[in-house]
Amino acid sequence: MNISLKCSVCGNDQFSLIDNNSDDKKEDTDNIFFKCTDCEVVKSKMQIIEENNYIIDANLMDLQDDVIKQLMKDFKKVFK
Repeated sequence: MNISLKCSVCGNDQFSLIDNNSDDKKEDTDNIFFKCTDCEVVKSKMQIIEENNYIIDANLMDLQDDVIKQLMKDFKKVFK
């Protein structure tokens, strides 16, 4: 499942990764920043995720519904 996250400023769904040239070998996911390719606003990974919570939640609900429907179909086949 792919979820398209959107820029909270302009609604674009394309971002570019900003290279912070960290010398630390351990990836610090809190310090990953992205720039919107349209309006060029810079936000952290966590900010983008928080601002798109409603999109993520809606997709999870759809996935749950699909899984439940498929399970019900499978159970009906098994107990025929």
